[in-house]
Amino acid sequence: MSFKSKTILLLIVLGLTPYVITMVLLLNVFRSDLEQRLLQDMDAQLQGTLEQLDRQLLRLEKDLKFIASLDTMNDVLSGDLDGRINALLDLKKQDLNLIGEFLVTDTSGMVISSTDPARIQQRYSGQQFYEVPLYSGFIDGPIGQLIVEFSLENLQRNLVSSEYTHYQIITPETLAAESTNDQVLRVAGEIVRWPGQILQLVQSREAAFAALDRLTMFFYVALGVGTVVIAAIAYLVASYILRPILELSGTARAITDTQDYSQRVVVSSGDEIGELSRAFNHMLEGIQDMLRRLSEESENRIQLAQEKNRAEMLQSLSNKLSKYLSPQVYESIFAGETD
Repeated sequence: MSFKSKTILLLIVLGLTPYVITMVLLLNVFRSDLEQRLLQDMDAQLQGTLEQLDRQLLRLEKDLKFIASLDTMNDVLSGDLDGRINALLDLKKQDLNLIGEFLVTDTSGMVISSTDPARIQQRYSGQQFYEVPLYSGFIDGPIGQLIVEFSLENLQRNLVSSEYTHYQIITPETLAAESTNDQVLRVAGEIVRWPGQILQLVQSREAAFAALDRLTMFFYVALGVGTVVIAAIAYLVASYILRPILELSGTARAITDTQDYSQRVVVSSGDEIGELSRAFNHMLEGIQDMLRRLSEESENRIQLAQEKNRAEMLQSLSNKLSKYLSPQVYESIFAGETD
């Protein structure tokens, strides 16, 4: 990988790292804050619904106590022969639109009156929701019980769910089993007037964080665009910063290939790289001057060597001729004289 590529990659990393870290932190903080706000809103909604259910159950309790206080309940002693208790219970069931049954039993547990005629004169067996003792002014002690069998549907039909949130009435055991499911947001509270029954409000995380998921998708798109933009900026910045270095490197490579020391680097800045370029040019001038002087000295040495060789050759020739010529002729030849 070239130095320019490494520089561009480094600039991209330095540019993207703070951006990515900031966006990830913001998304996590926003998600956590959004979850807390959703849970707070759901809890406020749940508390309002719990109060509504408690008022409904309190009304039922008061109605039962009122019915139990009526003189009509004295008919328990006569086995409700004229059916007044039964008529009263039917009327109250219709008034409350009750899903369940009203029953009146005597002290032995025998059903004296009921909104379910099939259970009259049967020993009571069932799951009672609430009971009120019946008293008479004629005898001391209770004369029977007013019992209501109350279905969860009476409460569930008043629970308003939406497309994304819905209510459930469950037991504590069911709540404990479902608490491990992290796919939903959940708030829960006990129905005060119905111990052992939990009202919970749940909302799918997928629906709750749909807007945040869209924002996250936008973040990834922005990250991609940011990467391209930062890469482009990094390329331009790296090209601008590295241009003198690349020119210096290119000139050095060209000199190495051509051995032409007359080439120079263009000095385009006054910073440290510019100083390096000027020093490089000065070094080239020194090398070029040294090569010129070496060339001149080499030529002088060659010329001196040639003259020395010629002198030695003439001396050798002179020595040989001196053996065959008279001194007068010899001197005249080397003196440049002619006969």
